[in-house]
Formats: sequence, structure tokens, C-alpha cells
Amino acid sequence: MTELTLLISGLGIGFLGTLLGLGGGFILVPFLLYAYHFPKPLAVGTSHFVICLNAFSGAVAYDRQKKIDYPIALAMAAAAIPASAFAGWYLVPRFNSPWFLIAFAGMLVFGAVYISFRTKIAQHEPAPPTPAAYRTAILVSAGSGLIAATLGIGGGVFYVPLLAVLLGRPFHRATATSQFILLLSSLVAASILMWKGQCDLRFAVWLGIGVIAGAQAGAAVAPRLKAPALKNVFAGAVLAVAAKLVWDGILQLP
Repeated sequence: MTELTLLISGLGIGFLGTLLGLGGGFILVPFLLYAYHFPKPLAVGTSHFVICLNAFSGAVAYDRQKKIDYPIALAMAAAAIPASAFAGWYLVPRFNSPWFLIAFAGMLVFGAVYISFRTKIAQHEPAPPTPAAYRTAILVSAGSGLIAATLGIGGGVFYVPLLAVLLGRPFHRATATSQFILLLSSLVAASILMWKGQCDLRFAVWLGIGVIAGAQAGAAVAPRLKAPALKNVFAGAVLAVAAKLVWDGILQLP
């Protein structure tokens, strides 16, 4: 029964994560913390394993469509991977404190803002990037890898705007390229956290299967849901979860 529950939960997480444009990690980590009372490092490690499975599925599909800009993806991943490795090795096992909840809440607020502006980002007119833009993108990619790996999220909310706005990639190519960067950076974090015992493989596999299927369904439904009111409801729900995390984090402070 637990496997079926995890599979169904993964379906919902993948569906909502894709519909929101945030990725499953934003939903998966609070789900593991509250539904199954995972310790924070274990929730992060399990989330990264699921993100890897989902990113692999997405990257394969985008590769077949020839939408991934590999030179840019590899350059940004080269900056993100060391940061992800440092987070997995050093930060995640030591970030088992109430401040994790507060930091994650801050990330959810950022995600809510991203939901609100995602349409504008998608409509952004691509422009040729400057050398300074490339340098900035590499630096931001390293910071994004560090934050995403520490909190157990994919980081698409960083990479997609970075690729679309700063580097002038069309939105569909930015999304595809982001998936490949996520695959590499999350694979490093997941591998290190698995080696350190901070990943529940049973949970990760069943949730991962559900997330992959749910993400495909979400991708099919998302283009039909363009109502601004619905987008605001989604953003409000994310902010409500953020408020819950902040409240619980404050209550747990010494």
C-alpha cells in the first residue's frame, strides 16, 4: 500500500510541479517533511534522486527534439556541479535546523514570483548575449547550484530565466537546456547524498516513477491553462506553504 501511495503522490507532485513551472522539488521536500516526517537532509537527498529521474526523462525527450544547447548547458553545469558537490558533501548534512524551513520558505516566495512572471519571460524577445552576460550567467549558475542542492530543489527557476533573459535563448530552448543542467548538477548532489546515507531509495524510486508520469501529464495540460486567476491561485498556494514553513521554523528556533 505504501508503494501505491507513493506512486499516486508522485503523480500529483509531478503534475503540479510541471503545471506551476517550478519542478517537483518545491513540492516534494515539504511533502516528505510533513507527510513522512523525514529528517531534513534525508528529504533533500531523496528529492535529488527523484529530480535526477525526472530530469533524465525530460532531457532524453528534449534531446530527440534537438532543443538542448549543449555548449551553454555544459558551461553552466561546469559551474553548478562543484557548488552542488560542496552542498551535498558539507552543507546538507549540517543544515538540519529550523533555518532550513525558513530558507526553503524564502525559496517558495521566489517561486511564487516566478510563477507570476513566467508568461512574461516566455514572451521575452531573445537578444544576442554579450560576453559580460556569459560571465554573469556562469557566476549565477554556481550560486544557483549551491542553493538548489542545499534545499533539494531542481533549480529550473534560476536557469530558465537566466537562459531566456540574460543569454537570449528562446523559451522552449531555455527550458530544454535547463533540464540537462539539472540532470548533471542533481546527479552529483544525489550521488554524494546517497553515499552519505541521506536518501531513501524505496521512496525515491516509487515517487520518481509517479513524478515522471505526472510531469508528462502536466506538460500536456499546462498550455490549455492560461487563466491569470488560476495562476494567482497557484502562487497563493505556494505562499501559504511558505507561511507554514516560516511559522514552524520560528517555533523550532531555540
